[in-house]
Amino acid sequence: MARLALATWCTLVVFNAAGESLSASERTHESVAQVIQDKVTQAALGVALFFLSFPILFFNERRQVTMYATFQRVASLTSTFVRPDQVDARLDRRLVHMQAPTSTASVLEDREFGVTVSHALALTRECEIYQWVEKEHETKKDDNFGGKTIVKTYSYTAEWSADDPHKVFREPHGAEYSNVVSRPSLSLGRYTQYASSVSFGAFKLPRGLWGKLCNGEGQEALPRSSTWRPFNGWFTDCVDPRNPRIGEYRVRFTFTPCGPATLLAVQSGSTFVPFTPETEVDPEGRVKLPLSSSFGGGIDFDDHTGPGQCSCCSCCCAVGALVESGEEVFEILAGLIGPSDILGKASETKNALHSLLQAVGTLCAIVGLYLFLSLGTACFRLVPYAGTYAEAAGNWVALVVAGGLGIVVATITIAVAWIYVRPAKALGLLLLSGAVAGAYCPYGEK
Repeated sequence: MARLALATWCTLVVFNAAGESLSASERTHESVAQVIQDKVTQAALGVALFFLSFPILFFNERRQVTMYATFQRVASLTSTFVRPDQVDARLDRRLVHMQAPTSTASVLEDREFGVTVSHALALTRECEIYQWVEKEHETKKDDNFGGKTIVKTYSYTAEWSADDPHKVFREPHGAEYSNVVSRPSLSLGRYTQYASSVSFGAFKLPRGLWGKLCNGEGQEALPRSSTWRPFNGWFTDCVDPRNPRIGEYRVRFTFTPCGPATLLAVQSGSTFVPFTPETEVDPEGRVKLPLSSSFGGGIDFDDHTGPGQCSCCSCCCAVGALVESGEEVFEILAGLIGPSDILGKASETKNALHSLLQAVGTLCAIVGLYLFLSLGTACFRLVPYAGTYAEAAGNWVALVVAGGLGIVVATITIAVAWIYVRPAKALGLLLLSGAVAGAYCPYGEK
């Protein structure tokens, strides 16, 4: 929102030992009308967050219910310790647990630095430049008439960063910190090359499976160049690595080597596909559904929306599709792992995601309610002198109320998702939500 109030640059407030300026500040003022207008915008955001919490929480619990049943099916259907050195047609379209070394004929190369690795799944290059970086710090102070004075301080420090060094800093003092780019052809940031194909015994691994082994950790690769010297785990072109200068670079290379791995998936010919909750299995334990792209576990919005649906329902269905995406058993881990262990680790990963989404949904409900209730407390700002103190007290009350109601709403939503699968758990959650609601009721003790 455009500010109609005064905006001025202040005198530099910090100096380094050489007397060079390191920070500048900008001061603006918001009237009480502008503050309340901001609160209206925040309240609208709060309403959206509050209603967003329902599909996040409900579909997250439904996902947990679905995966709980899926893991039980997988445990009973899996053929364990299957030999990887031959494709057994008798196990086609069956869940298999298999151990074998990964291998590839691809040679990964970074020609600019002369780095070449073989028998590797991925090669990653990280590049940073020593540059001036602008950082912003904002402080707000209420005045006696409901408005706010906002001071933004921009500080400039020299550090290693992969950010774009061509950014324009704040005027007038940011111009004193111009960055030098001595190697414009060198891309900053993180770049990863992957093998074109990966074998697993007599099988070919799909990219979506073996890519899970490339988690960013690996062995160090060394560049063949006399201009780059090792220092603290990096290779740098600094004249003095302990005292880098603006415009100097550093790089490092890591690669994921091939090695023993364990997978759990559905065998499909000489490759593998995921096992999903929708997968139908015949009495012999073979997958009945066609093995097609529908096994990808991706997000499908078309099945949840229709021409007669309102935008709110479409939004809820879209959130549900996003939350429930990836409902599949399609696992691979480095090392030789037993069937129960790899299934247990997959369950741990799903449970961690469930807990994260549960926290996100609950926070959406609490924060949404708080932003909406704080609109009412902002009206106290219309009272000169004492208004801001009344607003601060009202915000504490709004936070307590939002916290309690948000927990109640989240607990009821979670209980509804479990009511048909585990009624006892749903009943316990409903009793818990009732207890919390009773504690917030002014007549709860009567």
